[in-house]
Amino acid sequence: MYKFFTLAILCLCVTSATGQAQPQATPSSPQGQLIHPVPPVGDLESAIGTLDAPCSGGHAVDPDQAMTQRVRGCGRDLQAAARAGSPSTGGGSGSTPASFPMGPCTSADFAAATGAAFVEMVATSTDACLDQMWTFDGDVQTAISPGNVMLIAAAIEVEAPDLLVNAERLRRMCYFYQIAFYHQFYQASVAYDDPTFAAAVQAMVTVGQQPELITVNPPESLLSQWLVSIDSTDASVQLMAQLQAVLERYSSDPAHEDDYQERLMAYRCLFSLARQIGNENNAGGVSSPWYSAVPPSLVAAVGVLALDTTYTADSEYVVLNALWVMNRFAFLEQGTRDAAHDILTQAYNLHLPYSGPWLRAVTDLDMQFDGLLYGGGSLDLVQIRADVMAIALPNEYLFDQGRLKFLTAIDLDVANQLYDAIQEVESQFYRKSGALEAVPGDTNEVLTLVIYGSPQDYSNYQPFLYGLSTNNGGIFIEGWGTLFTYDRTPAQSIYTLEELLRHEYTHFLDSRYLITGSFGEAGTLYQGNRLVWYNEGLAEYLVGSTRVNGVLPRGILLDRISTDSVRLTVADITSATYGSFTFYRYAGVYFEFLEEQRPDLLVALFDAMLGNDIVVLDALYATMANDPQLQVDYDGFIDAQIALLQQGTGLFAEDVPTVATPTTLANDNAGQVLAQLQSVLPGGGVFHVWANRFQYQFSETTPLGGQPIEDYRESTDLVLD
Repeated sequence: MYKFFTLAILCLCVTSATGQAQPQATPSSPQGQLIHPVPPVGDLESAIGTLDAPCSGGHAVDPDQAMTQRVRGCGRDLQAAARAGSPSTGGGSGSTPASFPMGPCTSADFAAATGAAFVEMVATSTDACLDQMWTFDGDVQTAISPGNVMLIAAAIEVEAPDLLVNAERLRRMCYFYQIAFYHQFYQASVAYDDPTFAAAVQAMVTVGQQPELITVNPPESLLSQWLVSIDSTDASVQLMAQLQAVLERYSSDPAHEDDYQERLMAYRCLFSLARQIGNENNAGGVSSPWYSAVPPSLVAAVGVLALDTTYTADSEYVVLNALWVMNRFAFLEQGTRDAAHDILTQAYNLHLPYSGPWLRAVTDLDMQFDGLLYGGGSLDLVQIRADVMAIALPNEYLFDQGRLKFLTAIDLDVANQLYDAIQEVESQFYRKSGALEAVPGDTNEVLTLVIYGSPQDYSNYQPFLYGLSTNNGGIFIEGWGTLFTYDRTPAQSIYTLEELLRHEYTHFLDSRYLITGSFGEAGTLYQGNRLVWYNEGLAEYLVGSTRVNGVLPRGILLDRISTDSVRLTVADITSATYGSFTFYRYAGVYFEFLEEQRPDLLVALFDAMLGNDIVVLDALYATMANDPQLQVDYDGFIDAQIALLQQGTGLFAEDVPTVATPTTLANDNAGQVLAQLQSVLPGGGVFHVWANRFQYQFSETTPLGGQPIEDYRESTDLVLD
């Protein structure tokens, strides 16, 4: 048996920083850096959305995409984190009581239920069962039909008057609304008419009108979920008195600041106020239902939180979000706008300079009032920004003759280690994809890495310095050629800084060398969410890049798949959208599977990207999604990899430390590299030289002698490494 091979070999010549530059007082920055403040993050970090949550960016062509608070998306992340009991600060537990009815169940079970049986299933299922409906498919569409939304509304109307007895049933029905209206926003195939919306809103109002809901000792689980669901259904504007009551209750007892659930409920009130007022202002301006409708007492209740100087590290985000609501109040009529201006000025004068609340007040005063203080005076924004840069990002390191720049709080040793990591990613990216030239229109010759020293610094300084959202683990702004992230500890994130940087750096390489057009741009391969699974899967896959072991499977992805009750199919993966984050791990492992067992499909996939051919790409997706044997092989690959992981017998990315970039290679060493390649590979190949990298391309025909092609490729890769 004979096989014809064409191998592209890439060898990199690199240089590293040899010293530390002095901090720049006024480093270059995108224009308008202070005019787009974003909502501060809350107390919760959703592990499943850490890398690229759709509500928080991950990869955006321009900053406006990253600044936008996506409707309902973040509420889903918060709810998922609360259920998982995964607070980023402050502890607390959101685990489901063991007395709840148990599964198993699937979205198909909900789709099959009708009438009273459907209502009962929603009202008595575990959260784990209800969570099956977050992953959208045809069964979910049936389950969240307008008719079922109306059925749940009718049930809530009947059960709400006996609120304490029915508290958990009501909570689950409210949770169903959160899921349903989330999909209504993201899925074009889900549409609710005005009567359906009105019924859902009225159901939320009925719950809010019950005197037992907001008391000294409320049914916290129901109240907390209801605060999310009134936002999901856009019912908040009819429930301002209840929102005020929740905020006043929080402020009435200093001990609430130390209570996770109390902070969460206050945050959800503020989140809904800010998002709803902002959305309605964008949609209707003076026609907003909030215009001339917010009572001074509600402004005052939010103001108490905005001016709280006794906050702790756990409760600071409540203060930040109260200030953000003041920013939103400034969109309203003059009386409310003046009151917000006054409170923001008080916050600027009251809070510790350069603290999170102080910078939040500065940012909001700049956006809404051009930096003018209430009663007279103005902010020196240029000096403030210079001061904050010196505090947050004091170091600048240059690599690769200035083509890679770090603006950071980390030291040079850490920067060198991160440089080594992304060199491994870059090398494997070029080898696997065969891409070397930038796509037409890409201008990101220089990449800037902005890395803060901690999650707290990222939260405090990023909105002020760059006007970007911080409810993410990192984000690549394609239009700026800049990647933002922060250092973190294992207690703060399941992903290390290096893993995050490897992931986001892949987005940079992918957008520069493979995908024509800007992220999300209409008329490109991005249109219609076509590249969602590909972008994130490739990034998750290349996190496992090594210098001498190719791209290794990642144990963390396989470990999470091993606990999934239902696995995503190839069809699920290739049609995934950002409505769910489960696909990240499956798409990453799918790339590993293609590399190991179906390199022909992987090559075809990269060729379609390089060719910028939508027709070819869609046909390839259809082929993969409808190939039963491919599905069987993929399932078997996952099972085999999980077995190796659990037995401790396989080699995984986590087992191989990052290797330092060689420092012995001289500049302009093309001849040295060519001689080395020809000593181990056939002669007569074509040697291409690019800036800081080389490609040696050759072909050979070789007998396999019954050896599987994937084994031959692996052994060849080892020689090349």
